[in-house]
Amino acid sequence: FPHEAWYATAPYYYYFGHYYASRNVLALKEDIRAEYSNKLAEFVVAGQYDDGSFWDYPLYGYTKPYGTGYGAMILSNLKRAAVTNP
Repeated sequence: FPHEAWYATAPYYYYFGHYYASRNVLALKEDIRAEYSNKLAEFVVAGQYDDGSFWDYPLYGYTKPYGTGYGAMILSNLKRAAVTNP
């Protein structure tokens, strides 16, 4: 259940956090940007379902659209980061 653990937070911030990580990758120096973009993209894509969706937290009904929206934004940022001078 959300917010029930000793740290009183929920696991459904997973893709939210990765979205902001992808924004930080865009801000890296150009010579290391592609490396970190590829590493984060591999990690995020590993959580993608066969139908192309991403699920952030399956307890609620909005997670598939929410997770997929964040997944698409993350991968879009990382694709831009992997290109020289995005």
